[in-house]
Amino acid sequence: MRSGIAPRDPDWGEPVRSLLVDGTTLYVGGDFVAAGGSTRRSLARWNIGAQTWAAAGEPLGDGDNVRAITRAPNGTLYVGGDISKAGIFAPNDIAALTPRGWRALGQGFGLDDFGPGSPNSVAVDDRGHVYVGGTFLHAGGVPAQHLAQWDGDRWYDLGSANDSVDELLAVGDYVYAAGRFTQIGGITASRIARWNRVTRRWSPLGAGMDGSVHALAYHNGLLYAGGAFKTAGTVAADDVAYWNGTRWYPFGKRFRIYERGDSGGEIGTYVNALHVVDDNIFIGGKFQTIHTADLSASALVNNVVIWNRIADTWRAVGIRNVSTEPGVTTGGHSGLWTYVKTLTVLGNYLYAGGSFNQAGTSNTPGIARWDVRTNTWGGVKAGVSGETPVVNDLATIGTDLWVAGDFTGAGSAVTPYLARFDTVTSTWRPLGSGTRIIRAYGAEEVVATTKGVYWVGNFEVVGGVSSSGIARWNISIQPD
Repeated sequence: MRSGIAPRDPDWGEPVRSLLVDGTTLYVGGDFVAAGGSTRRSLARWNIGAQTWAAAGEPLGDGDNVRAITRAPNGTLYVGGDISKAGIFAPNDIAALTPRGWRALGQGFGLDDFGPGSPNSVAVDDRGHVYVGGTFLHAGGVPAQHLAQWDGDRWYDLGSANDSVDELLAVGDYVYAAGRFTQIGGITASRIARWNRVTRRWSPLGAGMDGSVHALAYHNGLLYAGGAFKTAGTVAADDVAYWNGTRWYPFGKRFRIYERGDSGGEIGTYVNALHVVDDNIFIGGKFQTIHTADLSASALVNNVVIWNRIADTWRAVGIRNVSTEPGVTTGGHSGLWTYVKTLTVLGNYLYAGGSFNQAGTSNTPGIARWDVRTNTWGGVKAGVSGETPVVNDLATIGTDLWVAGDFTGAGSAVTPYLARFDTVTSTWRPLGSGTRIIRAYGAEEVVATTKGVYWVGNFEVVGGVSSSGIARWNISIQPD
């Protein structure tokens, strides 16, 4: 992407922290001092069609770091993070960019005598109201512990939480908040709660969760949650549960995610990925087995499994016989460092990425695909390679699968950290001359659009082009 992003400290940090695609514009936020060779501190915009960088409003402050970007229905852009200056304003961690320029949202966030607060999550509802969760004690001078609402003119306290609010999701008249809190808005709500913007009241979602929630997803009226917990509401719900608007349900009554150790005790499990296709929920994470509710019987699944909500049936992904096991493993075993990080569906295949080297009988490090028609795993042309190859993210566009992670090659192609798999010809394609990274974490996230594919991570050069922290591949022409 021309000269790319220039980090504030070339030997440390993550220069790109957030991305937002809005039509033909890509907004980039992070901890950087230049984009495209020109000084543009912490926030910039890339014109996908013209392939040019431009400023996004007046400059932010020196040393500012943008962690979150979201867009309201009226076109206003909201940015949150460590923000001391936006144009002529001193917004204290959050600001709004309108067609007329920057606008401070009150006095921003603070932790009283401990300095500025830290907004962790931003959501915008269909009326353009902004909701911010994080670690702070006041917003715009208004006492607001860890959660606040901006209506376009001022901040409101939505009800203090006793600990951090880390995830927000706006759906219709409701805002779902999740995090580490056990009380919010004067009610007891263990780690998850719902705000009704019409009645302006908080409600617990049953008895909440007894452990961490890693993600929230909403599909056809149901809220799905995955993480590392044992109960949801008053029911046993090992690591996965869904909310129908009135109560929590486990993923059926027949099986649950559970793993026994050699001593007979339970081994910790967790869910990293959920992918919903109609009534089928694809579940990925770190778990070797599922058990019946009474633990009298178990089924080997190895880190990925399908649950059908209507039929309440669990299905291993792949065949088990004397020569093969379902799911993904490392050398035939589901060990401590074996897990699924990401799932996606393309055509007749479920693609899984993570830390493993075998799927079924196929040797396929880091990435594998499962054929929904034959119930068999196959390699993705030798997978990815490296000392300890890991796939962190997958994205699809058309018939191509785009892969980001910590690896040095894919198939026979030398393509460090970034790769493209053509599912029609079943071939890996290198992207230029590869990358050089700042720290050994590779590429963390991939975003695919019809105009180009973008990666973010800790790298400095892509295809011989200086592109610190962010790179774009022009699908029809060349890396940029």
